[in-house]
Amino acid sequence: MRKLESLVAINNVQCILFRPKVSSDVYYITIRNGAGCSSYIGQNTGITMERTVSLNYPGCFDDGRMMHEFIHTLGFYHEQSRPDRDSYVKVNWQNIQTNMQSNFQKYDNTVVNTLNTPYDYASVMHYGKTEFSNNTLPTIEPLQANIKIGQRYKLSPTDIQEIRQFYSCPATGALLTTTVPTTTIAPSLNPSYYSSQFTTSHPLFARSGGSGANYYYENLQLTIPAGGLYTFQCNSYIDSFASLYYSFNPSSPATNFFMSFDDASSDNWEFRFTINFPSAYTMNFVVTTYSPRVTGPFQIVVTGPTKATFVRNG
Repeated sequence: MRKLESLVAINNVQCILFRPKVSSDVYYITIRNGAGCSSYIGQNTGITMERTVSLNYPGCFDDGRMMHEFIHTLGFYHEQSRPDRDSYVKVNWQNIQTNMQSNFQKYDNTVVNTLNTPYDYASVMHYGKTEFSNNTLPTIEPLQANIKIGQRYKLSPTDIQEIRQFYSCPATGALLTTTVPTTTIAPSLNPSYYSSQFTTSHPLFARSGGSGANYYYENLQLTIPAGGLYTFQCNSYIDSFASLYYSFNPSSPATNFFMSFDDASSDNWEFRFTINFPSAYTMNFVVTTYSPRVTGPFQIVVTGPTKATFVRNG
């Protein structure tokens, strides 16, 4: 809850607030260790009912799944329930478990307010391709090629924008009393950090497994001072993608190619990988995105037995 409050705050100014129920509250939610992850949508005024948020332990106890359910309580439907969804995804009704088909229902704009935002494949409110499948085949598929759906890791920029718009969040006012702590990496792990932002001014290249020369990139010189296990992790709102090269030539990206890395998991679309370097090493580390022509900020963190370094080439 506190993380959700902090993410949608503007300059730490409170936008939404979850608090304990008081006796005068007519409408409130009850959180239970129930069967699966689920929630009613919105306030449901005038109805006598228990407004239950079911968070089964431990399956629902991660940031993405909990925020998904709490966003339902704020009044938001699944992304694939938007009235314009048929222009972006195909629903395969024959593959959906019968008792779960309501989760794929499309609503008109009298029920779902899109707030004039674009359809968001990266929304934490979007289902994955095989969600509630009765046969392991896709239940919902993007109409665009090379698109992923169904992350349960964090709010997308559009998720944040929609909540702020829906609740008319101000930029001035009461500050949050609590904030989400930043991740601190122990100095004993020798962390190194590299931060940047893809813009439309960045060069383009044809990444491994991609669709043509349509991917903004940065070419970094990675220096490993001594052998051992090193872990690389990206933190970003964009879907990141990394490739290692013995020597990088953007005009010939298949030459001197070593290895590429995509998602840390099916829920987390940022890359995270570990390499055992036999000795000191210098390579080209090319960071880009899974989807073409995506812009936005990112941070790379590397830990290991000694402090690695990144220097941007070009």
